[in-house]
Amino acid sequence: MRPFTPGDTVVYPTVGTGIIRAIEDFSVEGISQPMYVIWFSRHQMTQRVPTTTDKLRGLSTKKETEEALRKLVGRRKKIRAHPHVVKRIHDAQLNSGALSDLTELVCNLFVTEGEVQSYTNMQVSEEATARLVDELAALGGLSDAVVYGLVEEALTTKKLPAELKRL
Repeated sequence: MRPFTPGDTVVYPTVGTGIIRAIEDFSVEGISQPMYVIWFSRHQMTQRVPTTTDKLRGLSTKKETEEALRKLVGRRKKIRAHPHVVKRIHDAQLNSGALSDLTELVCNLFVTEGEVQSYTNMQVSEEATARLVDELAALGGLSDAVVYGLVEEALTTKKLPAELKRL
């Protein structure tokens, strides 16, 4: 784990992409611990995370991004198991913190016109897509709306738009 500084864009797996605003000492029951103060704009919230956490990571590398985007336009894989097992698998992918897991999940849960999706899968799909868009937007310096459109285009056509290839 590398130390982060204020202004760094980071990914906290269970929340998404945020910007470190400060590093502050936070005291609980007389014990002081340094914390990253992270602003998550999509949620309009600030969260404090211990500087010793191993869950926080920087933005994906070029290689990781390319691998993840290949999964985005890959074949959809349906998991055939009991619904509670499927939910557990989806939640693990959603909260893993890996961009490739997010893109695979977004691809697998993407529904085309006329397909029916369970409410649970719809919720997971929306959150996975939002986290994916957050990180891709931060990587490319693009707006969330533009990246969302590019991701939707990639899922629909099964071809990566040029803007995504450049990330």
